[in-house]
Amino acid sequence: VLHGAASGHSRCWRVAGGALAMLGRIDESIDAFTESLNLDNEDPAGWFNLGMLHRRNGNIDSACTCFAAALSLDEEHAKSAYALADVRLQLGDVEGSLESWRTLLTLQPDHPDRVRFARMLIEIAEGEGTILETHTELPPTLPEGPVLSREANEVMDGIRGTEADLL
Repeated sequence: VLHGAASGHSRCWRVAGGALAMLGRIDESIDAFTESLNLDNEDPAGWFNLGMLHRRNGNIDSACTCFAAALSLDEEHAKSAYALADVRLQLGDVEGSLESWRTLLTLQPDHPDRVRFARMLIEIAEGEGTILETHTELPPTLPEGPVLSREANEVMDGIRGTEADLL
């Protein structure tokens, strides 16, 4: 707990939160980052760090909220877009995850995990095709599979060799 003048400064709470996290005192670190954000809730890095702590503690819903807050404050915060894509997928929000991946790849077209995103697009497209083939009683819809496959190709455009072979 910070005392005196330091207790009124969000940066002091962030520093304390970071130090507590490094010591493995995650719950106390979460409290410190929360206090920091109570004083200044327009700090994307603070929201991101709080999200990472919640994620580490298994609080995926809270982590998702924090990453979304960071990204809403700084739409170019690539770390938050990446983390948000991951936690949204863990929560079963595939559409939200795709949206976050798209944001990330707009910011960092050569992100090293773009193969993972392309693979996800292809898996969704293949899954849709399987469902449409096996469940003929479903009403005909405009399939997304071809669109997702084209997007996967665009993501992988320019990649050669081993990385492209991972698909």
